[in-house]
Amino acid sequence: MVVPSYPLALPPSGTPPRSLAVERVNQAILFSQLRSAELIGPDGVLIEVTLVPNLGDGGWRIRWEFGIIGSLSAQVRAEYPEIERVVEAGLTPLTRARVSIDRAAGRLAVAVELPEPGTAVPLNNLPPGSVLVPQGELHPLPAELPDGHYLGVMAEESLLIDDRVIPTPHAPWRVRAYGLQGPVGVRVFSHHGYCVVDAGPGQAYELPALPVVEPEPEQVEVLAPGVWAITMDGDELAEPVPAGPRTVMFRAINVEEL
Repeated sequence: MVVPSYPLALPPSGTPPRSLAVERVNQAILFSQLRSAELIGPDGVLIEVTLVPNLGDGGWRIRWEFGIIGSLSAQVRAEYPEIERVVEAGLTPLTRARVSIDRAAGRLAVAVELPEPGTAVPLNNLPPGSVLVPQGELHPLPAELPDGHYLGVMAEESLLIDDRVIPTPHAPWRVRAYGLQGPVGVRVFSHHGYCVVDAGPGQAYELPALPVVEPEPEQVEVLAPGVWAITMDGDELAEPVPAGPRTVMFRAINVEEL
């Protein structure tokens, strides 16, 4: 049975990828399927690969369309916990790997190219029936979002991220929705209060839904029978310092008693 694939996000356009060196590279498969002209360039060649859980060591096996071409360690896999949501949904993570010539060793080297940890998988889903435009061009988005990767849906003069409406009149990336049927989504990246839409030309595609990220519950601690304590952020408990005129109440004093 063929397991459906789930395209992971590419590094935001114009930013360098995180290059993860593949171990135990299968030289025979690569040499038999790639032409020398594709490899001799300074940047090598990009191929599509899927990440298959390695039950033996807890890492990833790297599968190309022609077979397994190497592996990534359990330590590398642990750096991207968000990809586990793809596996839990019964899907296979799809991404890219770069094949190049290691001239010093006289062999082929392979490196999986991913964005920074925490951004390979979006935190939310697109509505049913939506399509997602590919990445390719960065455009600022006038919004403040927690750091992470989100999916937004184009609407009239705005972008919808779940129940949040972000005005985007005359946004240049909206041209990517022309001619497409149904809701059209884009990838949004937020880092330290700066948000960008990453949308480029190319064929739009469907992105399967993943398990929703649930917020961490408040920590409740039982101190003694009948006594409870709840740990909350201090900002939620702080009150502003009183300002302006105030009425002070006090007991009347009988001067005859003095």
